[in-house]
Amino acid sequence: MIKKIYDKDKLLGIVIKDVNPTDKVTFYTDDDALLQLGYMKHASGTITNAHAHNVLERTIPLTQEIIFMLKGSMRLDFYTQDQKYVESVNMKPSDVAILVSGGHGTKMYEDSDYWEVKQGPYLSIDDKVKFKEVDDNEVIINE
Repeated sequence: MIKKIYDKDKLLGIVIKDVNPTDKVTFYTDDDALLQLGYMKHASGTITNAHAHNVLERTIPLTQEIIFMLKGSMRLDFYTQDQKYVESVNMKPSDVAILVSGGHGTKMYEDSDYWEVKQGPYLSIDDKVKFKEVDDNEVIINE
């Protein structure tokens, strides 16, 4: 299942539940997305030709992230850029989320392991703004 989370017409994130596509190669992002996510599934003996990527100047106006859940479970909260809560999604192993824009936060329901991938370099104090503490009672899970 693919769930896209919006603030009006602005895409905040994409959540892919139970990643296990049947196609050989499946991309979940558009060609113009700042951060690309594809799932590769190849049969034994498949060969991918060796290649290198050309050096191209790119402008990256904001940091995007991808979360790959490995173990445990957590709540992933989505916010607008101006810190308004939009919705939450429960994440479990094999779920993936692409954090495209706006803000986000998490609450672990149990000990959890996950990979986080984002563009770099990390610019410390200039890289993010921290939101006010969230009140657990105002968060609603929509799945």
